[in-house]
Amino acid sequence: MDRIAFSDNQQVIQLLIIVLAIDTISQPFLASTLVDTSAIQAGGNSKYPMIVTTIGIWGIRTLGVYFFAWYQGWGLPAVWASIAADNVLRAVLFARYRRRRRVVGSM
Repeated sequence: MDRIAFSDNQQVIQLLIIVLAIDTISQPFLASTLVDTSAIQAGGNSKYPMIVTTIGIWGIRTLGVYFFAWYQGWGLPAVWASIAADNVLRAVLFARYRRRRRVVGSM
């Protein structure tokens, strides 16, 4: 049976490995962000998640991609690192919010 490869290009394979590593590390933060956003909104506050999400998407993702991927020329890994940084920032801010407000389910 022949091996079917996504690509034989070593640069493509290396980029894929880097991107998958970044995404794997950021997944718990993404999950936390999704759960906390829903919990905070269910508690009656949709303003705070909207503000934090806007800051994360426009401030961290968009500016991060522009600066690191385009201006610095770091390419695809910079795009995924910007997405991961947004997920981490939002997870931290939402966890902090839950602790300060003593939202149900917070530790």
